Amino acid sequence: MTNTGKLAKNELIEFEGRAESFAMVHPYIVAFESEFIEIRHIETGALEQLILGNDIRLLYSDVDSRGNAVIHIAMVR
Repeated sequence: MTNTGKLAKNELIEFEGRAESFAMVHPYIVAFESEFIEIRHIETGALEQLILGNDIRLLYSDVDSRGNAVIHIAMVR
């Protein structure tokens, strides 16, 4: 994405499921669905990790004062 919110490339990342929410942790994009978390490389689209669970919810996503990504989730094991 550009600073104005437009697509920087004409390439799309195809996810395994239908994500309900997303978080950006450069160079990764993290997609949250109720049964799994999908982590993909933002530039290549490569699947880096798939985390299985039940009733997964993204609660909070931000960057702290030092530039570190902070992601809070809830999940039933």
